[in-house]
Amino acid sequence: LINHKEIILNLNEERSEGNWAWVRPGKAFRSCRLDKEYIMRSIDYCAEFGIDYVELDAGWYGPEGRVESDARKVIETRDFTMPEICQYAQSKGVGVWVYVNQRALYRQLDELLPLYQQWGISGIKFGFVHVGNQQWSTWLHSAIEKCARYHIMVDIHDEYRPTGLSRTYPHLLTQEGIRGNEEM
Repeated sequence: LINHKEIILNLNEERSEGNWAWVRPGKAFRSCRLDKEYIMRSIDYCAEFGIDYVELDAGWYGPEGRVESDARKVIETRDFTMPEICQYAQSKGVGVWVYVNQRALYRQLDELLPLYQQWGISGIKFGFVHVGNQQWSTWLHSAIEKCARYHIMVDIHDEYRPTGLSRTYPHLLTQEGIRGNEEM
């Protein structure tokens, strides 16, 4: 088995046709405070120290546990807009990732992707994905494929186990929750 550790990866189709030059793996800095001043300082920090991306974590579009939280806009209690954050980051050579949980992704993905592309979002960190059964695995794989159409990279947070889909879709950069805090 040790000599065939890539078997799952290699059972997937080779990279899809097209130009994948937009896929740029890199280091990310999580901006844990979601106010304009702190985010801008985080972007400056990334630019100064060669960190490729700033990530806006949960809460930028509202409480992640509420179904009515709308990931198409920054919640009104925040003092920034996403276009201004992306524009500033871009001027510094830094990309922007956003955390969006599955509740919003499931309801709004087809609206989010063209909007995020317009804003200049580099990637989405998928949160609270359901894993294991066929329905949610099929949904997740479809969502990853859709992100490719809009040149948006993907990081899956939570217990998704790598299936080798990253061979077909190299913008699926990470699957970070394997036996992480979700197991506690």
